[in-house]
Amino acid sequence: MIAANRDRVSIGFEAHLMVEDPDPMLSRWVDAGCEIVIVHAEACLHLHRTLSRIRELGARAGVALNPATPLAAARAEIDRLGLDVELEVDGGIGSATIADAAAAGATVFCAGSALFSGPGTMADRTADLRTAATNTLVLQ
Repeated sequence: MIAANRDRVSIGFEAHLMVEDPDPMLSRWVDAGCEIVIVHAEACLHLHRTLSRIRELGARAGVALNPATPLAAARAEIDRLGLDVELEVDGGIGSATIADAAAAGATVFCAGSALFSGPGTMADRTADLRTAATNTLVLQ
C-alpha cells in the first residue's frame, strides 16, 4: 500500500512496527517508501542494533514504548545519539483527549479513528484537532 501510493502524495510515510522481532522486515518498509520506521523497545533483542540498521537503510528511526515500560528502556540509546525526543501519543487521540496529551508534553499525535468518524469532513476534523492541540501548546 505504501509503495503503491508513494508517488501520489508529498508527505512522508511512517511505519510503526508493533511486532515481535521487527529486524527481518525493516528493509521491506524502507524499500516501500517509509521515511520513518518506529519499533517497540520491548520487541527488540538489541535495540541499538535495530535502530542502527534502520538508519543504514536510509530511514529515520523511532522507538515506541508500551505504557508500562519505563523511559529508561530507551534512555541509553537517546543519550548515546544525543537525540531531542519528541513525545508521540498513538491511540485514543480525539477531540476529548488531544488537549490533555499536548499539555502532558506530546507534540506528535496519531489520531486514526478520530479522523474517520464524526461530524464534518476529514479536513474539518483534522483542523479541529490541530486547533485543540495548538491552543494547549500556546497556553503553556
